Amino acid sequence: MRTAGIKVWLQVEPAKCDVPMLIDLMYLQYGHHPSVIGFGVDVEWFRKDLVRFGKPVTDAEAQAWVAQTRSYHAEDLVLVKHWLPEKMPPSYRDGLVFVDDSQGLGSLSAMVNEFSVWGQTFAPSPVGFQYGYASDKSWWGTMADPPRDIGNALISAIPNTRDLVWVDFTAYDIWPPE
Repeated sequence: MRTAGIKVWLQVEPAKCDVPMLIDLMYLQYGHHPSVIGFGVDVEWFRKDLVRFGKPVTDAEAQAWVAQTRSYHAEDLVLVKHWLPEKMPPSYRDGLVFVDDSQGLGSLSAMVNEFSVWGQTFAPSPVGFQYGYASDKSWWGTMADPPRDIGNALISAIPNTRDLVWVDFTAYDIWPPE
């Protein structure tokens, strides 16, 4: 399946759940699939019972998640996603991809500027960006090919970009079902 270019993150919004348990559950159920490239944690939802926009991930937690994920597939990575850099592990970087999911940015140039700061903050580590939110549709909705146009702008401006993800909320606006 990887030859078809399909790559899948097994991402969770963990809330109060134990992340190591979720890694095991996801890999036991889906880890055999050749499209799986790693495990993701939407940090906004990590221990949201304790902290409104998610508890910051410690270096020890990130290192443990990477080790556990790689116990299933040595090459897999762990995606950590938020819009606030202070929610990310302070110094641990091995095996991580840092994804910014900011929205409501007002324009493509505002998005590129904000995401560039994210890329610089975590350089040389790989970074990714989740975009296509309805709150930004006023400007991306005028583009001929929003995923491509935004993606090319981000790749051009941020050299450590690894992943570009269009949100599911507006996917049918871009790729309507047949």
